[in-house]
Parts: sequence; structure tokens; C-alpha cells
Amino acid sequence: RCNLLQLALDDYNRYLEDAKFTLIISSIFLPHQFCFLIWFTSLMISYEILCEFFNCFESSTRLLRMKGSKATFPNICASIQNLAERRFTYGHLAQLKYIMPEAIVINKILLRDDKTCCMKPDLQVNLLVDSVEDSVMQKGETRYSALRRMFRQRKCTSC
Repeated sequence: RCNLLQLALDDYNRYLEDAKFTLIISSIFLPHQFCFLIWFTSLMISYEILCEFFNCFESSTRLLRMKGSKATFPNICASIQNLAERRFTYGHLAQLKYIMPEAIVINKILLRDDKTCCMKPDLQVNLLVDSVEDSVMQKGETRYSALRRMFRQRKCTSC
């Protein structure tokens, strides 16, 4: 329990601009209020990380489509980790799928492994930009930017 609190404090302190703010907050709030503040702040930070992952996911799928490569999870994962400089897992993909179920399509496929000459299961992950209706789009907005805006709106309504 102390480790979780310490991790939350570390995340909280890492994103603060001013170190004096921590002293002011800790002197104003009672300990249980301070724990709630840390929890809420870490929740907001994790939502921001999800937004960053979605933006990187959208960019990765576009780049892989232009390159002509399959959008498999290992390809997308490597690209997202390079762009976001964070570890991207199946859990993060599941969270993105939960927020935007109609835009993210996940299919199980079999790929040939060149080393072992066997077929191995993998996930093909696609982003459907056609899921954005014209009525939702704002004037002069592309479908990709509309998807990003919709993701942010849904993320904010879920907290």
C-alpha cells in the first residue's frame, strides 16, 4: 500500500512544474484528502497517457498503411513505443478499444514465422476512420482529427 502511494506521489511530483506547490498542498489538506488528491491526479495523468497512446496509435496505423505493412500488434506496439517513449501493452490496447469500440477493430490472424516455418497467432489492429459520421465532424476537420476529438470527449465523460 505504501509502495502504491509512493508510486502515485512520484507520478504526481514528476508532472508538477513547481516543487513549492507540493508543500502548499500538503500543508492545506488533511492526509486523507491529500491521498484522494494524489489518486485523482494520477488518474488524470493516466488518462493523458491514454490520449497520448491513442494519438500515437492513430499515427502508427497511418504510417503502416502508407508503408504497405500489416498492422499487427507487434508492429504497432513498436511504433507506439518509439513515438510515446512508453511501454505499450495489450492492456492499453484493451482500454483504447473500450473507449472507441466502433473505431478500433481487432482480428485474430495467423502469420508465418520465418525462423520456425510455423504459423503463429497474432492480432491485426485496424483503425476505422469511416466510423466517424459526417454529422459529427466540424467544418474543415479531417476524419482523423475528428477521431482524436471524439476520443478526448469520451475519455473525459468516463471519469
